Amino acid sequence: MNTVVLNLEPIAHLTDEQFYQLCIANRDLSLEMNAAGELIIVPPVGGESGNQEAGLIADLEIWNRQAKLGKVFSFSTIFILPNGAKRSPDAAWVKLERWQALTPEQRKKFPPLVPDFLTELRSETDRLAPIQEKMQEYIKNQYSSVKHLFLLFTSLASFSNETLRVGGSLSKRRRFVKKIDFDKEL
Repeated sequence: MNTVVLNLEPIAHLTDEQFYQLCIANRDLSLEMNAAGELIIVPPVGGESGNQEAGLIADLEIWNRQAKLGKVFSFSTIFILPNGAKRSPDAAWVKLERWQALTPEQRKKFPPLVPDFLTELRSETDRLAPIQEKMQEYIKNQYSSVKHLFLLFTSLASFSNETLRVGGSLSKRRRFVKKIDFDKEL
């Protein structure tokens, strides 16, 4: 399945609250919105990608339970970025002091912040360009006082020698990493 992008700007500009209500009214859909106001309908993932995603979230949660430094979020959490985009990374982590600085209503709905750590998992059917654009959006919205770490995973079946441009630097794409070392402070 492919991602569907709808340009709503000719007829409407959704506020954060309207987007929230749209998501609540359509719980069966995974929705995002980019800074241009385009509504993005994200297709569900298959079994292999879902398993890799779950393992990644579990590893992050286990590390966080030991470190007690923040909060872990799943792929269904939407974050409102400073540029107005509403994005949902596959796994995310936010420092505890940044989470506690939010109001109870901000925590209950879509948190208005860029996670301190996030991942995007590329499945076999995902096109590389949209993931790169999404990662660039996170980078452009980061705060200078926050150190962000971005990882791009790919399944073994879709591995190739393509070169990625993430954060302005070039790097060779690597195979899916099964174990992540979270011992270093983020």
